[in-house]
Amino acid sequence: MIINSNYFLKLFPYIQIRRVNKMPSDEKILLSGAAEFMIEYEKKADEIRSKYPNCIVVRGLQDFQTYLSEYRMCGQDVLEIFPWSKNSFIRTAHGVLPFIFVNRSARELFSKELGSLSVYGKRASKLYSARDLATYFRDNLKSTLHTVLVPVSLFVNDIEAFRYDFIEEKHYWLGEKNSKKRIVPITNHWASVAKHIAPNVLAEALEWENDLEDLKQKQQKSSVTRVTLPGLETFLPEKLLPRFLSPKEVAKRNDCAATTSGQAIIQRRGWVRHELTTPYGALYGYTPGPLLGQSKHWPDYHLGATVIMLAHRAEKLVGTQALKHARHWNIPQELIIRQWDSFKADAFQPLTDMEFLHPLKNQQ
Repeated sequence: MIINSNYFLKLFPYIQIRRVNKMPSDEKILLSGAAEFMIEYEKKADEIRSKYPNCIVVRGLQDFQTYLSEYRMCGQDVLEIFPWSKNSFIRTAHGVLPFIFVNRSARELFSKELGSLSVYGKRASKLYSARDLATYFRDNLKSTLHTVLVPVSLFVNDIEAFRYDFIEEKHYWLGEKNSKKRIVPITNHWASVAKHIAPNVLAEALEWENDLEDLKQKQQKSSVTRVTLPGLETFLPEKLLPRFLSPKEVAKRNDCAATTSGQAIIQRRGWVRHELTTPYGALYGYTPGPLLGQSKHWPDYHLGATVIMLAHRAEKLVGTQALKHARHWNIPQELIIRQWDSFKADAFQPLTDMEFLHPLKNQQ
């Protein structure tokens, strides 16, 4: 909350402080009055804290301007970051996220700074920090990997030779798809993958359909699309606040309409599920998952030169640390709200011509 100097003068017109070399005795009296006011202000600050424990009491104009450079998100902005309703937000983050209170005097004094906020932010009385929200999500979301896209070059000796063969085969399958001659198998079964990938990795990759079938039998489901996949906990990068999508939003982003299409994309792209527990049940948001290996392996994600497997199989190949604490995730800039490092993943986004690669059984 801010109480500015104009507000002081309205309440206490006798308090005036002038910067002069010599201070007359009457001005000493006025300074004494200002000191008394500060004592009253401290009492007021305590009242504000007792009513709004997560409200930051800003002491003066300079501090407010400093806070305003960081606290720039209103409640509506926060609602658009995660698939939650206003009521869900109120029952969870609203009571713990720090905020600054913006009154009419603040809007008048900082009209330029507030004018650059979102449409809703310009009129909001509470402003939040993206950094605080990122911390809240890291502390309160349970993030789980169910499927993982593993870059094939992570396990080959000659990366350039592999990618050359892969692109050649990719052109072949694009032609097959366009001619509608046959169903295209997932990359796990491509000849270029079998030619270059290490045998131990290939054995794990070829278990994808068998794993789904085993789960279907154990869970007594009518289809592999209905099984519940086992998960592996992971953690969001510290220097990142992404936008979390619902399955419906994932579908729309890929020019589909059905929620089931979004769920299928989430599974075959190795997206991460983020669960927020509320008093009335769990809420879920989804983001692209970790980038595995080193930067030299990441172009595989762009080419589609990846193999899909369950998280626990990927863990055997790349290790727990790589999946749980990956420094960089394959999240494009369009899905990043705030970032506190210079890393960009746009170059590693899947090509649209690889949309046809879905988890069907090998038809060879």
